[in-house]
Amino acid sequence: MKPKAVARELYETGFDFRQYIEHHGLKRSEGTVLRYLSEAYKALAQTVPEDHRTEAVRDLEEWLGETVRQVDSSLIDEWEKLRNPEEEPTVSDDSAGLDRPDVTHNARAFRIMVRNEVFRWVQLLSRRRLDDHEALAEVPTVDDTRRTVDDVTAAIAPYWEEHSMLPTDSYARGGAFFVLDDSSGIGTARWPVVQTIADPEGHHEWVIEGQVDVEASREAGRAVVRLGAIRRL
Repeated sequence: MKPKAVARELYETGFDFRQYIEHHGLKRSEGTVLRYLSEAYKALAQTVPEDHRTEAVRDLEEWLGETVRQVDSSLIDEWEKLRNPEEEPTVSDDSAGLDRPDVTHNARAFRIMVRNEVFRWVQLLSRRRLDDHEALAEVPTVDDTRRTVDDVTAAIAPYWEEHSMLPTDSYARGGAFFVLDDSSGIGTARWPVVQTIADPEGHHEWVIEGQVDVEASREAGRAVVRLGAIRRL
């Protein structure tokens, strides 16, 4: 494994750190994976010239740094202190009582975490596999009801009657198809989120709706997003 390859796969699959470790059975190598991610973050922060730091690069840097910080903040905090010795660390009042930095405090990184989690749902639906539908059925719901594999299959079945594929390329992942309403602030319990499916015909009439559970996210140190409807507009 190489640091950049681990970081790229983590980003592209939409896994958080815990999910990535479980998916690959890397419990015994957890420290190594975390070190790889830390090295990838530092390389990104130090080596990319300013005139090449696009919004996408800045998004990736913020997300990667926050991902590492939520697992072991010392790996990032000490390095950033040496890098910027005159800069005072900022601490959110909302972090009181948490055993890690408040993941919602870095708005840019948290938004990417939410987007990655929601797009992971798209990826699970795209492969039309039973185990992927099972994984989606295990996602907490907006109303706390239990969703079954049959529920997931039935919800997306009409889409497959209309389309031959469900794209998951970079275009489908684009920001134009993702809407997060965080205007009410972190004091609000839930933030609505909508992911539009970029169907190959370009109709864009199918959406996956959800809600970001803000308090649960702060406690877990990752984006906790509850699944709502999978439907045609």
